Amino acid sequence: MIGGMYLTREHVEWLRQRPGLATGPQGGEVFGYHTVPRYFDNTTFTQLVQDGWIGTRGKGSGIIRDQIEASLNGSRSLVFAALIGDETTQAERTREGRGGSAG
Repeated sequence: MIGGMYLTREHVEWLRQRPGLATGPQGGEVFGYHTVPRYFDNTTFTQLVQDGWIGTRGKGSGIIRDQIEASLNGSRSLVFAALIGDETTQAERTREGRGGSAG
């Protein structure tokens, strides 16, 4: 993954509408750690996937497969990771370690 902030298009549009939007020396909009109140970074994103809070299955996985194929057919680079099988998530392992139920 690439370091930095991950922002959805919708979030960027919301940020652009806020009063007091920071601008650079040539008038461009500035989005940075000190100007954006909420964002994903690769650590947060990875933790959410690992804990099972975000991800896909079923029809959503098919849509992702189609996008991967389109990217590869368009001679684009791609990085992809998947958890396949019934391994427990980090959240479940943590709960078990604390004496709680995993299911």
